[in-house]
Amino acid sequence: MPLARILAATALVPLSALPAAADVTARDVWSNLRTAWEAFGGEFSGTATDGSGGRLDIDGMGLNWTLPKDGGTLEIRQSAFGLVENEDGTVSFDIPDEMTLTVSGDTEKSGPFSGTLLMSTENFSMEASGRPDEVTYTFDSARMGFRLGEWTSETADLAKLEFSGAVEALKGTSTVTVTDRVTMTSTSTTGLQTFEVTSADGKGGTTQSDGSAASSLAEVVMILPKGGLDVMNMAAAFAKGTSFSVVNKLTDYETTQLIRHDDKLVSNQQSRVGSYDQSLNLAESGLAIEASATDAENRVEMPMALPVPIEVSAEEGSFALALPVSAGDEAQPASLQMDLAGLTLAEDLWALFDREAKLPRDPMALTLDLQGRVKNTLDWFDFATVAARMDAKEIPVELQSLDIRQILLRAAGAEATGEGELEFDNTDTTTYGGFPKPEGSVDVTLKGVNTLIDRLIEMKILPESQAMGARMMIGMVAKPAEGEDVLTSHVEFTENGQILANGMRMR
Repeated sequence: MPLARILAATALVPLSALPAAADVTARDVWSNLRTAWEAFGGEFSGTATDGSGGRLDIDGMGLNWTLPKDGGTLEIRQSAFGLVENEDGTVSFDIPDEMTLTVSGDTEKSGPFSGTLLMSTENFSMEASGRPDEVTYTFDSARMGFRLGEWTSETADLAKLEFSGAVEALKGTSTVTVTDRVTMTSTSTTGLQTFEVTSADGKGGTTQSDGSAASSLAEVVMILPKGGLDVMNMAAAFAKGTSFSVVNKLTDYETTQLIRHDDKLVSNQQSRVGSYDQSLNLAESGLAIEASATDAENRVEMPMALPVPIEVSAEEGSFALALPVSAGDEAQPASLQMDLAGLTLAEDLWALFDREAKLPRDPMALTLDLQGRVKNTLDWFDFATVAARMDAKEIPVELQSLDIRQILLRAAGAEATGEGELEFDNTDTTTYGGFPKPEGSVDVTLKGVNTLIDRLIEMKILPESQAMGARMMIGMVAKPAEGEDVLTSHVEFTENGQILANGMRMR
């Protein structure tokens, strides 16, 4: 839904940011728009015709990409609109009641395909101001609706596909600055957003999805090469300063999905989050993705498979991933963090296996914090080279070190934590069967595990014989520590390929 809103809100101009005061003509705006589109590569199409009273009619704008290795073509095209000069030095957009954005192509894998998104507006206004090399677009719409028009595909396994939605109270600014590069910056806000999707496979299966968000904020910054980037080798553009930055925030985001087969309910999934924030940054320095949510709830009903619905909620959760994307002679930092707090299950779900509440119902938690260093032997956004290396079954990345800063799992009255540091010898992939040889140590602490095993035995979930085997395995790698029902383990990976647990050789 956020992607659909961004496409609808900026159909006339790629995303951008802040205003400037000066005079622009319709021809200035047309040149600015064309330069912005051309920055994405491909062959540009579209012409402008002078009208009366300072009007310029645009017959549409499009980009056509020819894929390498006879892979086919891909085209995106927007319908016609007009540019009208105002006495105050600004230029207004004159758009029809309904505009279209069409994507079509013919690729080796998909065959011919085409789809059209139709967009309608209420009380829409859009003005361009600034100067020829820096044009700011200010837009405002009481409501913007969008729906999927005609679509065709030789390979899509769908007999029916419908998609529609709406955005209310859309406001924003978008600036395109042209120097030796093209910089596009945008900020926009919305009120209520909604969407609906319906599909049928022609074999009795149907899927219905809908969703809404009370409000949203989007911020986008893109720096692109003037004249166009090579979409199949974006690494070359990154080396020259190309970058992408996207921030999106939603409040009261809700979704529902119903799946049926022959009119029988297969799945009914409902989810909600009080707030959802996400960001993406991509440049030569690497890829960084972050996301966080609060007050999350999820309910899944699968009557053919489960006797009761699965209901899960969490007070808050977060995810962060940072990876290098460029080749280098030296290792580069990478990281992964994940945190889930206040995770609870509905009582009906607990009652499936614990009606007498022998297991503690305390909120569960999961934390993962990993830092490392990896060495890339190629640029990951040089897609043709990556594909060739993969076809040759070559591994284009080396994990050189891993710092386990924290691992935490807390559930059912038990807790497991871990930390450690490992170095990897990528010249030795035989000692560990194709994996680089590790050297270092990991410390693990287990709390309440024996008590949990006792409870599982009492509940007749874990047989005595299996419980004995589990205790023996734990006893081989862990030892009692201070505190009630606390076990610790110090696991070492030695230079000569051995694995030691509390000094005892395990490998």
